[in-house]
Amino acid sequence: RATLNTSLFSCFYYEILENKLSTFFIPHQNMDRGIMIDIGGGSTEVVTFEKGNIKDAVSLEFGSLFMYKNHVAGLFPDKSERKAIRHAVRSQLKKLAFISEKKYDRMIGIGGSIRAVKKLNDYRFENDGTDIITADHLGTLIEECKDEEKKLMKKLLRVSPDRIHTLIPGMLILDTICSCCRCEEIDVSSYGVREGYLYEKVVKHD
Repeated sequence: RATLNTSLFSCFYYEILENKLSTFFIPHQNMDRGIMIDIGGGSTEVVTFEKGNIKDAVSLEFGSLFMYKNHVAGLFPDKSERKAIRHAVRSQLKKLAFISEKKYDRMIGIGGSIRAVKKLNDYRFENDGTDIITADHLGTLIEECKDEEKKLMKKLLRVSPDRIHTLIPGMLILDTICSCCRCEEIDVSSYGVREGYLYEKVVKHD
């Protein structure tokens, strides 16, 4: 699953990635060039595009739940565990020239993990009415998640109770990718695979 190749599985998977991307050109038609990230539980999907066409697509073998299970001993990651998560992300990203050698000012973020980060962002910065998370705000959220455990638990239960143990690993993945891409803003989309598939197979050919 690490790269796209000629196998049947990868071709099918590529179609799913393609359909995800198709959706974004409905609300993001003004973005000629960009990067899309979907952080799942066990994998992270990365797609770059230019002028409506996919340039690169890869499925990285880590996600928020994977990082939690492999690097976190308690409920929340401590300093050394956070460092280990970031190192695991960087070790895979440095192999991808289309990330390490290019800059993307804006990112499209999809999926439950990134939407959960947006909920925390909205709660912290009273950010209703916009779909943007700035890289600076993301860094602040991570710093503030170093609070005493009881206080942190109360805050995360308020915004995303079903992701209380995976939210911080997901934020660390997102922040590390943003840093590698030198990304300044994350545009959080409410669209996903299902909407992209319907757009590609139904709406586009209506």
